[in-house]
Amino acid sequence: MFIMHCLLTISILVLPTIHGLRFQSDDRPGHRFEGDDNSVGLASCSTAQNGSGVCVHIYECPNYKDLILVRSKPKICHWSGRVPVICCPVVDPPKKPKPEPETPVEVHRRQRNSSDCGTRLSNTRDVSRIVGGDVAYEGEFPWNVAIFIRELDGDVVHECGGSIISDLYILTAAHCFENLRPSNYLIGVGSNDLSATVKHEVEEIKVHPNYDNHQFYNDIALVRLKKKLTFNEAVRPICLPFDYLSSQSTSIKSPYNETVTISGWGFTEYNGQRSRILLKADLNLMPREMCNQTYSRLESRRISRGITDDFICAGTPDGKKDACQSDSGGPLIAKLETNDQVEPGWESKFVQIGIVSFGYKCGVRGYPGVYVNVYKYLSWIVDSIKEPSMPAVDLKLNLDNFNK
Repeated sequence: MFIMHCLLTISILVLPTIHGLRFQSDDRPGHRFEGDDNSVGLASCSTAQNGSGVCVHIYECPNYKDLILVRSKPKICHWSGRVPVICCPVVDPPKKPKPEPETPVEVHRRQRNSSDCGTRLSNTRDVSRIVGGDVAYEGEFPWNVAIFIRELDGDVVHECGGSIISDLYILTAAHCFENLRPSNYLIGVGSNDLSATVKHEVEEIKVHPNYDNHQFYNDIALVRLKKKLTFNEAVRPICLPFDYLSSQSTSIKSPYNETVTISGWGFTEYNGQRSRILLKADLNLMPREMCNQTYSRLESRRISRGITDDFICAGTPDGKKDACQSDSGGPLIAKLETNDQVEPGWESKFVQIGIVSFGYKCGVRGYPGVYVNVYKYLSWIVDSIKEPSMPAVDLKLNLDNFNK
C-alpha cells in the first residue's frame, strides 16, 4: 500500500507540468532532452530492471506514465525540491525492417528513374485537338523544357523550347539566345502547363562556335544548369541518335518509325498566340532535295549554301502541321523499335533526331519545317558535355557506337 500511495502522489505532482515537456530524437540511440532552466545534467544510471538510463526530472522522461501504469516503481536518482529525478530508461529507436527483395519490375522502374533515356508513360486518356496539333498528355514528353527569358520589368516570358539530354544539360537552338548571360534565362521542367513548370537557373550557355546569327547554319546550343535534375515520371532525358545514320541505310529496314513528332508551347498560328499547354504534332520526313528546291525560291542569304545535310526537313503534304514561333529549340523525335521489354504502362525508345530551327512562316503548304540534324553534331555535343553522369548514352544508343 505504501508503494501504491507513493506512486499516486508522484503522478499528482507531475501532471500539471506535462505540457512543458520538450524533447526530440536524434540519430543516436536514446533521446536528447532539452529541459527548462531547472533541468538537471544527464547522468548515467541503471534502471530498476538493470537497463541503461539517464537521470532526469520525472516529467522529462517520455515514458514516465508507462512506468507508473505498469506499477513499476521508477528508480529515483535524487530529488530536486519536491520533484523526483528518476532513472529514465534509454530506449533504442526501433530497427528498420529489412527491405523486401526487389521484383524484376521494381528493379526496372528504379533503373529507369536513375538513367534510362527515351522512355515515357503510355497514354491513358483521350486528348483534344487544337489547331493542327494535339494536346500532349502529362508525361508524354518528359524531356521537353521551356526556356524563359527575364525581361527588364521583371516578367518571365517563354522564349523557346529545348530537351533534357542529361541531368545537367539542355539541348536547344543557338538563335534562342539574344545574349549569353546565364542570369537572363530560366529553364522550366516537369509539367505540360507552362505556369506549372519548375524553374531552374542557368550556369552556362554554350553556342556552337561556327554559329552566325545572320545565317541558319550550326543553329545549336547547350545549356548547363546550376543544379542537377532529379529524374522521375515527369522529368526524363531523351536519347541521342548515335546510330541514326547507320539505321538509314537503304540495304536494311530502318528500326526508326517513319513518323516523327514535334512538341512545344509555341504559337498556334503565324503571329498568333502562344499555347500555355504543351502541344504535339506528327510529321513525315521530307527528302532534302525537295526541301532544297522549295526554299531556293526564297533566295535568302540566311541559307546561302542551301539546305545541307546538317539539316532535316519534316512536314505534312497539306502543310497544316508545323512548328511555329517559340517552338524553336524544341526536339524532333523518332521512335526506335527495339526488342527491349517494357514495363506495362510505359513505352520506349524515343530518340531526338532534330532541333526546331526555321521555316517559312508557319504551316505553309510546300514549305516543310527545317530542323538541325542532331546526328551531325554528336561530336560537338559529347566534347562539350563530357559529364560522367550523362544518361543519354544508353543501351544500343551509347558512346561505344559513336566511337566505332
